Amino acid sequence: MASPDPIHRRLAGSLRHAIAAMLLATTLAASGGADAATTTRLDFNIAVDPGAEAATGGTGAVVPIPLWSTTSTMTAVAYGAPGFPSTAYAGTIKGGKDLFYCGRGTAASSARQKIKISGRNELIDSGQLKLQTTIRMGTTADDGDAGQLVVRFLNANGKILGSLSSATVANTVGVMNRILTDAPVPTHTRALRVIVQGTAGAGPDCDVVCDNVSIHLTNVS
Repeated sequence: MASPDPIHRRLAGSLRHAIAAMLLATTLAASGGADAATTTRLDFNIAVDPGAEAATGGTGAVVPIPLWSTTSTMTAVAYGAPGFPSTAYAGTIKGGKDLFYCGRGTAASSARQKIKISGRNELIDSGQLKLQTTIRMGTTADDGDAGQLVVRFLNANGKILGSLSSATVANTVGVMNRILTDAPVPTHTRALRVIVQGTAGAGPDCDVVCDNVSIHLTNVS
């Protein structure tokens, strides 16, 4: 078969670039993470990669978690890895293929994500929005390791205006509890910093696991 002529090759390349741009725009609009031209959606999970699915989850060794900034040994683990919740359990909580794991040989670790809020200044500054969060969180042991979800409210200059903290979860031995939290959004909030964190207790590892991070902006009822 004859090779495509240069005009056809240029057209095919242009089409691929157009499709890629369209997909990127769709992803940013869905996540609420675009620039001010995109209005952050209400009643929608604006966390990006809320279950560490973009990572290649392993068996506990540290691997990168794309779209999250991590500290210490925070990593992604595949459901069904030895010592971790099974793939069957993942099915019951809609956990996908991976989960967040605090890590081995560490006193504490975290995964962090900054989410810009666009087009909602009027609602925020008039006190009409609140933040609702949920997370699946637990531990694989009962030696005092503890986990928590924290969201910090930031102004346009990155100053912390306040924070929302979930209940602390510890000693669940394989069960990942669903934790719900909500709070009013402080005036002048323009971004959120989401922090999934774990601290070790008596054992050598930080056995906190979590999944399904959900960050919703919604109207005050």
